[in-house]
Amino acid sequence: MADSPDRNLSLIIAYNFFAYMGRSIWGETVLSAYVYIIMGSYSTVGYITGIRGIAQIAFAPIFGWLADKGRRDTMLYIAAFVGYSGAAVSIVATYYEHYWGLCVAMFLWGAYWGVSSPAIDALFADCIPDGMPCFVLNPRRLMANTSGPLVSIALFWWLGNHWDAGTCKLVMYVGLVLTVFPNTILFWLRDRKNHSPALDGEAEDALREPLLEDEEEASNATDTAAKSAKDAK
Repeated sequence: MADSPDRNLSLIIAYNFFAYMGRSIWGETVLSAYVYIIMGSYSTVGYITGIRGIAQIAFAPIFGWLADKGRRDTMLYIAAFVGYSGAAVSIVATYYEHYWGLCVAMFLWGAYWGVSSPAIDALFADCIPDGMPCFVLNPRRLMANTSGPLVSIALFWWLGNHWDAGTCKLVMYVGLVLTVFPNTILFWLRDRKNHSPALDGEAEDALREPLLEDEEEASNATDTAAKSAKDAK
């Protein structure tokens, strides 16, 4: 099934908004405070943040190469399942205040971003016509990263502005549940790349035919003009 670039573009913008907003709520606003509250150590905060970053660095080059050689939407399907797993493990580990469970969850989230980011950015680039300014590239994430902390502030205010484990859990749950929607969007995206050599040849022939017709018409017009000039003499 062929999907228009506009459809992919709309889905990618929606994905980025909700994915980055969800991550900014649970992973960038509350996670560090929650880990420090349950563990009482700054080093544990650094370790758990480092695990996510290392996993993303490790997976991004591999799946970026695979997305370039194969189908990008296949990489996004894999990322969606990893994202669902990361959200589920995060919710369970947060509920039980299990530090090593959170470490596993952060590894899954790092893998998720390492798998999804190269493919989603490549699909986004395919949707942008040549010459179009890239002003839509940065705001799509900037708005989400700004909205996430605002949602967190509203939640903390509504919950009484108490920075304890229970309040942090509730805020994290909101962000983690929100990630389910963008993960589902990944299943709706379709790769516009054509990987079939036979179909590529057909497409090339189809593009060549109008050019050949134009060349024949131009040649006939030139011959007619030359003949008319000769008759006039």
